[in-house]
Amino acid sequence: MIDNQTSDLVSKPMPAIDLPSLDDDAIKSLIAEGYKELDKRKRQRIKDAKDEINNLAASVGIKVSYREPSTRRKRSTIESN
Repeated sequence: MIDNQTSDLVSKPMPAIDLPSLDDDAIKSLIAEGYKELDKRKRQRIKDAKDEINNLAASVGIKVSYREPSTRRKRSTIESN
């Protein structure tokens, strides 16, 4: 089990941000940084889970490999005249 699982559930108080006082670019930047942080955390959780799976598998002599999910291509549409 992941050691810091319960500590991830407790978040620190968020500092107050006076959104109405920010210009559009500042808000867009804040949102972009938020998404970057969320992506970083997701990648770390995936890495931690894979590490734990690898360690558990290795302890019983199993080798694990991973395959990235393929992205589904959208169907092209042909417009008729």
